[in-house]
Amino acid sequence: QEGCEQFCSYCIIPYARGSVVSRDIQSIIDEIKRLVYNGFKEFVVTGINVSSYGKDLKKEIGLLDVLERISNIDGVERIRLSSIEPHIFSDKFIKRITSINKLCHHFHLSLQSGSDSVLERMNRHYTTEEYYNIVQKIKAIWPDVAITTDIMVGFPGETEEEFEQTCNFIKKVSFARIHVFRFSPKKGTKAYEMGNQIDEKTKEYRSEVIKKIADKLSLDFINLFEGKILEVLIEQFSNNKKYAEGYSDNYIRVVLDKDNITLGDIYKVKILKAHNTWAEGILV
Repeated sequence: QEGCEQFCSYCIIPYARGSVVSRDIQSIIDEIKRLVYNGFKEFVVTGINVSSYGKDLKKEIGLLDVLERISNIDGVERIRLSSIEPHIFSDKFIKRITSINKLCHHFHLSLQSGSDSVLERMNRHYTTEEYYNIVQKIKAIWPDVAITTDIMVGFPGETEEEFEQTCNFIKKVSFARIHVFRFSPKKGTKAYEMGNQIDEKTKEYRSEVIKKIADKLSLDFINLFEGKILEVLIEQFSNNKKYAEGYSDNYIRVVLDKDNITLGDIYKVKILKAHNTWAEGILV
């Protein structure tokens, strides 16, 4: 899926990439079948704004239809969604998505700020309360789910109070992982013209504060799985090929001894110890 029609005030993509263009569903299915034949097991469904898939198509088809079609392909073992807008998680969407057993229990729900006033200036289409309620619905269905997100610091006019609201909100949600980045003005966007631009030193400080919170939240999340068994897809060998690394269904990076392991396969792994952004494991 290409293009976006959200027009967030900081983003140049709608102007640079244009309106939504959805890839033909049959070409998606055909590509995945070829990749399955070549040994691939996990597939990431992605796009500029993947939740808008199908908006431009004449026949009524959406993201759920794509996910369901992929899940019916023999050899597909995992389907992972890339960054997705939270508003797509209506009760109807959640009800259908729970029947897709191959879907990874990991959702990257774009947040950007935990302050309602900043979200309004960003032209995001939700409030923190709406966002939190969506997360709670998802966690009620999948208690092991990883909710990850993006946080932008230093948006024009972001006050200390608004920044504190973001800090408190990300703690409340208990994200499994957070990608932190600083606001960068893009010529041609509304945010570029806004007053009260934040200086780089303040952006750097706020970024470091969020990163520290994010590390703590990540460690807390991984700690929940100590002693438990997760299925890990091995993606690479590291450290002179002494160790195998991969990701669990719920996006925990796991490192273990490479003996008796084949690259690209999925193994049951017992989690031994949590670190800030990864876990030690052992084959079971």
